[in-house]
Amino acid sequence: MTRADFNARRHEMRCRFCGDPRLRILEDAKPPHEAGLGCASCGRHNGWLSKDENAEKRPNIKPGRRDDVWAKFGDRCVHCGIEAKHLDMLGYARTVQHCPPWKIERSQEVLLLPYCEPCQSDSAVKMRRTETLIARILELAEKVRRDA
Repeated sequence: MTRADFNARRHEMRCRFCGDPRLRILEDAKPPHEAGLGCASCGRHNGWLSKDENAEKRPNIKPGRRDDVWAKFGDRCVHCGIEAKHLDMLGYARTVQHCPPWKIERSQEVLLLPYCEPCQSDSAVKMRRTETLIARILELAEKVRRDA
């Protein structure tokens, strides 16, 4: 969801933790996001807003699908095992991760895994590090081939 999508749907959206309709845009977002959504009542994080240029890169997961994925896996993060109720209490979001990742497979017909917000962030950082390492190795291999 982009900022424009949120502004258009703001009147129908509620905090997924306390149900309050006073969601607000949080500007201190981590890349690749433009901003976050927070609840003015309970202060909890309710999701991320995409940059306009990223809006069409990955379709939104259908409403309720995230909850279905979490229920299927016992309402726990598959990476660290924290329970959904504890994430809610701590104010962390429940997310889902494509397996294999969206940027590799480009398909909604892949396995979705429940990840807590901290594990999802760690996963994204590790993927970027791995991609950088692979690119560097390929670059060095090409240099060795040219010099041989």
